[in-house]
Amino acid sequence: MKIINIDDFKYGKRVRRFKDAPNPFYNATTIIDITPLVHLRKKHKLNAMLCYCIQNAGQLIEQCHYDFRDENTIVYYEKVYVNWVIDNKAGLHSYVGIPHQEKFCDFEKLYNFYNEKYAENCEHYFVDGQSLLSTTAIINRKFESFDCGYTSDFLRSMLIWGKYYRKGVKYYLNMTFRFNHAFFDGKSSGAFFNQLQNQIYSFKKQLKREKINKI
Repeated sequence: MKIINIDDFKYGKRVRRFKDAPNPFYNATTIIDITPLVHLRKKHKLNAMLCYCIQNAGQLIEQCHYDFRDENTIVYYEKVYVNWVIDNKAGLHSYVGIPHQEKFCDFEKLYNFYNEKYAENCEHYFVDGQSLLSTTAIINRKFESFDCGYTSDFLRSMLIWGKYYRKGVKYYLNMTFRFNHAFFDGKSSGAFFNQLQNQIYSFKKQLKREKINKI
């Protein structure tokens, strides 16, 4: 973790301009090809694979590592992690996140374990010392886009999507990225989506590398 004075930050002027804006967030929606993940959904949970790819994409985008610390400083975190929403036994939602994992096999084990644990105890889990990319999915309907809204109590970047759909032989997901303009601009938000698509296309190769390394 690195503490940076805003006035010494390369994007400092933009941070100052947007940090106290009535609403510093923007929503960008795009279409993601998730065909490689859908083909693997009988072996692995689709949301687990997607969250792992989001984690890896965020790790490669500089802007995903920043967060506000106080009035004059920001924080750069070395690792990016994701969280997601689950239904717990009380009929409410729990927010579950796991520390950044390099291997999908490790990510998947924690994903399944934490989902079961926090569905049972009805609590939330957030990771200290890492930058959060928050996610949520509304999987019972296809949506074109989302307006993620704004609250001053929740200043993290956020990804939201609906039900995936098929066109021809491929499967797609409309995904909205709510990002803070103090750190992101159109170019960097586009770079995040491009990196996410690359991670999805290379996911099967990742599984093969992990399998080879086990032998």
